[in-house]
Amino acid sequence: MRKFKFLLPLLLVATGTWAQTRQLTGNIKDSKSGSSLPSVTVKVKGKRISTSTDAGGSFTLNAPTGPVSLELSSIGYVTKTVDVGSTESTVSITLDQTAAQLGEVVVTALGISKESRKLGYAVSTVNGDQLNRARETNVALSLEGQVAGLLGLPFAFAHHFSAANTLPALALYRQHFRPSEVLDRPYAMVAAAVVCAETDERARFLAGSGALSFLRLRSGRPGPLPSPEEAAAYPYSEMERAFVEDRLATQIVGAPETVQRGIADLVDATQADELMITTMVYDPADRLGSFERVAALARASSGAPASR
Repeated sequence: MRKFKFLLPLLLVATGTWAQTRQLTGNIKDSKSGSSLPSVTVKVKGKRISTSTDAGGSFTLNAPTGPVSLELSSIGYVTKTVDVGSTESTVSITLDQTAAQLGEVVVTALGISKESRKLGYAVSTVNGDQLNRARETNVALSLEGQVAGLLGLPFAFAHHFSAANTLPALALYRQHFRPSEVLDRPYAMVAAAVVCAETDERARFLAGSGALSFLRLRSGRPGPLPSPEEAAAYPYSEMERAFVEDRLATQIVGAPETVQRGIADLVDATQADELMITTMVYDPADRLGSFERVAALARASSGAPASR
């Protein structure tokens, strides 16, 4: 029994040592243009720890103590491995494009690709040269916008996930649009994050839940949606606070008057034909209340009678 009591503290100490981590932050840019790269997957080699960059190309993750190797991957870029020393806490990394390696892309249906000479019907194509000439460095974004336009289909963009790419994506879609049996002109929908409460302060308080949840996701620590009280009490570091502020700046958060201005500005900037709203708050009652306020704003702007 004495032996067991002696070994248990050693086991606890060893376990605590193994579990030690450090916060590692960084920024990833295009090696050619110097522009920040969103949605780059950042993984600790040999570990089940990963995250992805935000709209500004930045990332934060909890890495093991000691030297680590980061694996970086993104559509349209060469996968890269970067060694990070045990004393480094911040890294700046560049990725090289692979657009020149792309051949002709033939879009026939979702998940199906064929050589154009083997098809017995007309197709729309996007080749590697077009992607190289595209102003946007994000090849996935270039394909997304161009393909929808070339096929004459409606186009939806997740502004609430990648606000920095909303206008470039819509511009590519409209630039490459060709009339089809489905549409005779471009038709775009934008998804936006909106939290509407009684006051600006209350709305920002409620929006803290989603902001902290997204921070944890990007840091490789996903989990249940925290309460607004938990988000308000969270001990944000300076960099985490900046991340949250950047995240909230791309959302429409506030009292009805503030939200009305925010929606009007977004629609004016994007010229969207349709708006999809997502509201990530902790309490379902607060979410319903936000939707009801936004619906009232929509009815008021259209002149429709208020519902009971």
